[in-house]
Amino acid sequence: PWRLVFSPDAKLLYVAREDGGVVVWDTQTRKRVRTLGEGGRPAALAASADGRFVVTFDATLQPKDLNRRHL
Repeated sequence: PWRLVFSPDAKLLYVAREDGGVVVWDTQTRKRVRTLGEGGRPAALAASADGRFVVTFDATLQPKDLNRRHL
């Protein structure tokens, strides 16, 4: 199943992949902005209220800091 969540301002859409990576899409241009890290197969996906982090959850929490260039 797909795991999707919008950023707090709805400008970005985060999509969790089967490998635990997260693809970030711009909702206005419909273009991929970036791809973040990898981890286990996510059961859940959440964005922080300030829009700084996206967290995937498999058996552990996998926070991904959106302000860092390399994750």
